[in-house]
Amino acid sequence: MVSHTTATASNQISISIGPKWKRTVITNQFRDRIQAALKLGMRALVGPRRFGDSLVASGFGDDFYEPYPAGHEFDAAASRANEVDAAIVARGLGRAHVIRLARIFSARDGAENEWWPQGLERTRTEMDPVFGTNS
Repeated sequence: MVSHTTATASNQISISIGPKWKRTVITNQFRDRIQAALKLGMRALVGPRRFGDSLVASGFGDDFYEPYPAGHEFDAAASRANEVDAAIVARGLGRAHVIRLARIFSARDGAENEWWPQGLERTRTEMDPVFGTNS
């Protein structure tokens, strides 16, 4: 759900609130891997950057995600997940590559103080000139 508000007078202000990402369909190969993991007794964890507020996968049953702990245990688990995420990024792994490229795109286009996901929207082609190659 997206909410839009617009006010006009001598100045104009527009505010949109809602999810910006596009949901994509899970491929058959990825679905098969998820189902194989579930048969082994594995469960999904909620991602650390949106701990407690991740998108829900549908079609895999009510017990797809590991249940949240309660109270202080939830806070401790969220803190630990964020620490692990920060350690992975600090080593230049995981999403660190994506963040670096997004910042390069923002700088290339002269966009200062831009949130890194906005920089991703500045990709010009599948083989962006920043890379120089398609690898």
